[in-house]
Amino acid sequence: NLFDGVPAGTFFFNDDNVLVVINSETNEEVTGFWDVELTDEGIILVIDLPSPYHTISLRWKITECAEHRVKMINEDNYLVFESDCNTTSSCTEEELDSYLMEFECYWVAAAVNGSNSFDDFAIQFNSNQDVLIEGGGANYFGTWSTSGNPNDGVILTISQLENNFSVFNGDWLVVECGAERIVLVDGDNEIVIEKECP
Repeated sequence: NLFDGVPAGTFFFNDDNVLVVINSETNEEVTGFWDVELTDEGIILVIDLPSPYHTISLRWKITECAEHRVKMINEDNYLVFESDCNTTSSCTEEELDSYLMEFECYWVAAAVNGSNSFDDFAIQFNSNQDVLIEGGGANYFGTWSTSGNPNDGVILTISQLENNFSVFNGDWLVVECGAERIVLVDGDNEIVIEKECP
C-alpha cells in the first residue's frame, strides 16, 4: 500500500508553491513543493515532499474538485484532501504584521462573505495601529492589532470602523496567511484580502 508508513498530517498549499505539512503525530513541520499542470489528460497536481511523505510525491490527476474536497488518482492509488477552514495559519504574528504593513502596497477586500462589494476600497494597515480604508472620495478610520501564535491561532483584531465598514470589526482568526493573500474567519463570517501594489 502506497500509504503504509505515511503519517497523518495537515497540508498547507501556500501561494508561492511551497507545501508545508505538519505531522499530526509529532507536530514536526516538513516543507516541499506543489504545482498544478494543465495537460491533455486533465489537471495534474504535482507533489514533491521529503520523508516521511516522499511516497506520495507523485503526479496526481484530479478527478473530483469541490470547494472543500479534492480527489485525485495515480495508477491504482487515490488521495483525498478536505479543507478545514478552522485550521490555524502557519504564519507568526510578526510575519502577519510585516505582510499587512508592507510599504507602498495596500490591501483590497476581494470577498466579504462571498461578496465583492468592497473591492473598490484600499485598506492600509499603518504602523501606529491605525487602519485606513479609502474609496468613494472618503476616508474611514479604525484600529488594528495582532495576537496569538501559529499553534493556537493568529488573530487580527479590527475595531472602531463605522457605517458599512463595521462588518470588518472583529477578532479574526487567520486561516490562510501569505504575502499576497490572507483569509480571515470570525464565526460564520469570512473576509479574503489581497495585496495590490501600484
